[in-house]
Amino acid sequence: MADQCAGHRKDGSRCRGTALPGKRSCFIHDPDLAQRRQEGAARGGRHKATEHRVRRDLRTDRLEPGELEGLLCRSLVETARGEMPPAVLSALAAGVRAYVAVREAGTMDERLSMLEAVAELEKARSA
Repeated sequence: MADQCAGHRKDGSRCRGTALPGKRSCFIHDPDLAQRRQEGAARGGRHKATEHRVRRDLRTDRLEPGELEGLLCRSLVETARGEMPPAVLSALAAGVRAYVAVREAGTMDERLSMLEAVAELEKARSA
């Protein structure tokens, strides 16, 4: 089992993190990794985990309704946990609404074309 980090939190309590392999401290408290932490902080939001997760999850050109539902549900949970900004959830929801509207319009066009074809067949049959 991995050892607990030997570092301390700002409030003075012991860090609950797991020590890195072969070390006594976690990533946050390891003095040898201070430069890496500083570089990561400098990059800031340029490489947000949420953005990478969304890009990874959206590798296909077309999403099925269940996939859209899963994406929205996961995003809602992440927003509730504070892991995703509400603005991102709002943008995703707006995008999904537009996507659904376009798909529904395409479906309606297909159904209308099929009904017109059936009507033409019925007309030809009765003539």
